[in-house]
Amino acid sequence: PSCPCGQYGANPPFSVLASLRKEIEKQGPDFVIWSGDFVSHYMPGTAPGDKCRTARSVAKTTVSMVNAQTWPKKMHHMFVLGNNDVLPKRAPMEQEWLEEFGAFLFEAGWLKEAEL
Repeated sequence: PSCPCGQYGANPPFSVLASLRKEIEKQGPDFVIWSGDFVSHYMPGTAPGDKCRTARSVAKTTVSMVNAQTWPKKMHHMFVLGNNDVLPKRAPMEQEWLEEFGAFLFEAGWLKEAEL
């Protein structure tokens, strides 16, 4: 069985994000930098030509769980795409995913219209 904290080479379970969020709120920093890599290296949907939407769904779910709009307003958040968030892996980012994820980030309040 997996460790409740996750395992090497895989994303942490969503429960880790929930406890991370509670601890960040408790500490109350002025800003939080989310460094990306929300999609793991070998998740379905990461290979060129793989139409499975698991990797995309995980990226969106993770961003939703740490959504800046649901935190105290005094806390600033910066989200950065990591190399594992570029889909497909080891290939140029597909325009379709760039637009889909950008629209998702905009609807979630991470981006302003001028940033699209």
